[in-house]
Amino acid sequence: RCRITSPLVPLPHISGYLEMPLTLDQIFAFRSVSDVQLSPDGRRFAFVVGDNHTTLLEADGQPVRVSHSSIWVCSTAPGALPYRLTRGPRSDSLPRWSPGGESVAFLSDRAVVGQRQIYSLAVPADDGPSKGGPQDDDGAQALTDVLGDIPTPRGLNAVQWDPSGRSIVFLLEEQADSIEEHAFGDDVLEYEEHPAFVRVYRVDVRTKSLAVVSPRSAGQIWEFSPGPGGEIAAVISAAPYEWSWYSCRLVCFPSGDGDGEVQELASPTSDGGGKSPPQSRQVSLSLSLSLSLSLSLFEPPAIPTGRSAAVVK
Repeated sequence: RCRITSPLVPLPHISGYLEMPLTLDQIFAFRSVSDVQLSPDGRRFAFVVGDNHTTLLEADGQPVRVSHSSIWVCSTAPGALPYRLTRGPRSDSLPRWSPGGESVAFLSDRAVVGQRQIYSLAVPADDGPSKGGPQDDDGAQALTDVLGDIPTPRGLNAVQWDPSGRSIVFLLEEQADSIEEHAFGDDVLEYEEHPAFVRVYRVDVRTKSLAVVSPRSAGQIWEFSPGPGGEIAAVISAAPYEWSWYSCRLVCFPSGDGDGEVQELASPTSDGGGKSPPQSRQVSLSLSLSLSLSLSLFEPPAIPTGRSAAVVK
């Protein structure tokens, strides 16, 4: 059990604190800690420290609200103090340890305001920040240069290492078709006329080569999990809208060039999430509906009917 003792959140002395009115400066000084990730060997953990407010900036002539956050690392040894790992000018988030625990992949918009990319940064083995270099240069290496959002809705795991450690698999919302500009005074609203699908991509850590993984026939990818044998389990729907989540399906497909066959495993109709256990040929699915299923990645089972809660192991 660990406790962060560094003064990440500056507070007045606790004596008389409840009676002391908060000022605006104190309110904006509050920082949140989130997304704690334990290293594979259990010796360290990474986490995000961020503001509880956003800042209005300009990108390509348009106002954009951005958040400010950084990634910190701490040893699990008793009495260890955390240290700041990343030093991006805006948002560094979603730290994910490599399978060997020697580096962390994360999202950052340090290059372009509001456009998040995947970066990789080696984590010092001596439980302390690296020495040398400018104060604002953390040495992170950009792995992607994509257009479109890397979505992280509802805290889902949008960036994951391949079990081999050679590549990173992630979600990317492709840019919608160009929208025709209407004449002045024409206030027509074409709701859902230009869908933007989220697909699964893979980036090679060494060569930085990028490839789309999910077949177009898979449609919208909501969640995914790469398996040890190269297959990917995913929760998909035919349309990319929030309402289409209620008709989602559990499928698997090979992590090739995006032309693989989509194999349906189940058609749950409730909120849930999929995860492939290591060294396994089964996929676990936690839902809010009370029965157990065992789904083979290669032999689709019969789907029970009714409105009972399912936990797939």
